[in-house]
Amino acid sequence: MKKAGLVKGLSQALGRPESLVALMYRSLSEAKLLSFNGARGVNGPHSTLLDGVRVAIALLCTDRPSEACQAVINFGGMTHQPAARGIFSATESPSEITFESFLVDLFKKMISSGPHLARDRFGSTSIEVLTTIPTAFVHDNSSKYGFYFSSWMKEADKEKLIEKYASEIQVSRKIYGSTILHMASEYRYYL
Repeated sequence: MKKAGLVKGLSQALGRPESLVALMYRSLSEAKLLSFNGARGVNGPHSTLLDGVRVAIALLCTDRPSEACQAVINFGGMTHQPAARGIFSATESPSEITFESFLVDLFKKMISSGPHLARDRFGSTSIEVLTTIPTAFVHDNSSKYGFYFSSWMKEADKEKLIEKYASEIQVSRKIYGSTILHMASEYRYYL
């Protein structure tokens, strides 16, 4: 799929203006965070599933194209924190699964399942990001299971960050199963 298809598909799936999605794509492309070789049109590269996930992360985290690159770097590189929030036992060690690699795998599973099975298996999934302190949650709302992603920080740094943002309004963005499945259907061209 070319850039235009990705932009239009994400715009429809997330209900965001096509112009905003195109600006996010351009910002990430100029920062070389997307597969981009300078060619445009017919000679332009096909977007990859990772490209689609990175644009989606940017759209989930910010409305400003100027902040898209930092959002993808901050959120995409977050690692899975299995002991956090009581989701898994504290004896498990943190894995090296990043938020963006997890989303790529999630969308691959959704696409390969087919539309009906994907709706049954993933229809109650939600993805939530807390933008003030970079964290993300992927929940299966029909069960107690979920995945928590955050950046590992030294305890002193974490305390400073929490203290800094404790008095500010917390911004959380969440997308639900039907939107996620719509995104996955747009990504079906990548496999």
